[in-house]
Amino acid sequence: MEERFEVTRTIRYQNSFGPVGPEYKDVKFNVTVQVNDEMHKGWWQIDGNGGEHCESGGLWFDGNKKLTDYDGTFSLPEYISDKLKEHGYDTSYLV
Repeated sequence: MEERFEVTRTIRYQNSFGPVGPEYKDVKFNVTVQVNDEMHKGWWQIDGNGGEHCESGGLWFDGNKKLTDYDGTFSLPEYISDKLKEHGYDTSYLV
């Protein structure tokens, strides 16, 4: 499974002390989500403003299309979870 799509979001960077820098409104992100069902793993990538705002990580599944782990970010973006659900993956791990 491979899906490429675009989302528009407002973002603000933060660390453990709170917000860092300005808020960026209406940033268009190119998103890629790919899963290799035979290997039970995948990856995701988000690229906004030509690399100015980017993030990526891994996805791991059991043999039944159930998400068991991810990395790359504290909280997997909902639009990635939604896209996985559209393709029949169980993302209840995220709840």
